[in-house]
Amino acid sequence: MTVTVHIPETLRDEATAISAGAAYALKTLALQLAENPRLGTRHGRLGLYQAVIDHEAFDDCPELTISYAYGPPLTALDHVEIRGLEAHAPQHAPRSAPAPVHLADPRTGEPAAREVRAAFASIISWLTRNAPATHHSLLPPVTDTELYDLKADLGVHIPADLDALWSQCAGQRDEPGTGFLPEHGWALMPLDSVREFYHRQLAWQAEHTGEAPLWKPSWVPFASWTATDTSYGLYLDTETGEIGSWDKTAARTAQARTLTMLLEETADRLSRPTLHPGPQPRVEGGVLIWDNP
Repeated sequence: MTVTVHIPETLRDEATAISAGAAYALKTLALQLAENPRLGTRHGRLGLYQAVIDHEAFDDCPELTISYAYGPPLTALDHVEIRGLEAHAPQHAPRSAPAPVHLADPRTGEPAAREVRAAFASIISWLTRNAPATHHSLLPPVTDTELYDLKADLGVHIPADLDALWSQCAGQRDEPGTGFLPEHGWALMPLDSVREFYHRQLAWQAEHTGEAPLWKPSWVPFASWTATDTSYGLYLDTETGEIGSWDKTAARTAQARTLTMLLEETADRLSRPTLHPGPQPRVEGGVLIWDNP
């Protein structure tokens, strides 16, 4: 049975304030609790649990103790509520505490794919109601044959989250003003653009051997300035699961967030824009436009 896991916004903000790794660890735990709500150790009154995340489990993340409630009388049977978050300095001496929880990486397997599908479905629902022109620009899902051919051509493992995105939508048509993702109104790249840009970057890198790498084989592009203008864009590092960006000056910037996080943030900004600073959505002529304050 899969349960619903609720993380209060205050705790999300608290984890983000600690570090990007702590925010990622909290999200990872939520994914695992959805599959196994008794992952932690019982603590105190009936229905309270604690999970300890070791500081070595994630980059840029201290040891965390996360408290949550599951089941009657504190929550419904199919509901987990995360209630507390505490960061600790690394402990070298034994101490009395729940055993660390070993978390599987959500960038692989069904949990990541399920979250991408849910976030994308929310985005599509909003576009259908509010921005039909942008919705119309989205290409149909990739077929199994097309995806197999792309993977073979790129020669790199495609993580479950990107696989799930392309299985929902294989990019966008080259139509003006159909910005899809926040910040710069990125368009989803058609798979032909993904293939062409990826090989062009690797060829350019091969001509500059001995220099600092400006494109790695593990970087797979998925969004760009427009469907055909690839002077700026976003890539997914298939080794770390993190998103990065590029620009026409060849700068590369890691963003310390995953594709799932980006899509969930997009869905949340569309449905609850007043709760988020930064890019705000508006619609003009049926087209989604992201305004940066």
